[in-house]
Amino acid sequence: IIGAIICARTDEELRALFSSGSSLAMAGVSLAAFEQVDDASQSIDAKLRRLFQSGAFMDVSTLSECLKLNVGEMTFREAFEKSGRILNISVSSASRAGEHQDK
Repeated sequence: IIGAIICARTDEELRALFSSGSSLAMAGVSLAAFEQVDDASQSIDAKLRRLFQSGAFMDVSTLSECLKLNVGEMTFREAFEKSGRILNISVSSASRAGEHQDK
């Protein structure tokens, strides 16, 4: 998510984002998916249960919403055209040791 935030912004936008007087919220960055929530589905017990049942620690829909809030519906190509940065994400499958898939 942090990589996507950086790769989807221009140098000028990043300078504004990381300026000393700027807060992330003021710069339009939301990391609410990582904040402590009173929602029982986001408790550490629920996260551990999800991890053992599905292999995912965080709720995928919550992370997806966080990405949409921070990057919108921007594609990798659109982000590259805007910032000139390349975001490479390697995903490894637990069922195929040693192999990787680029997405």
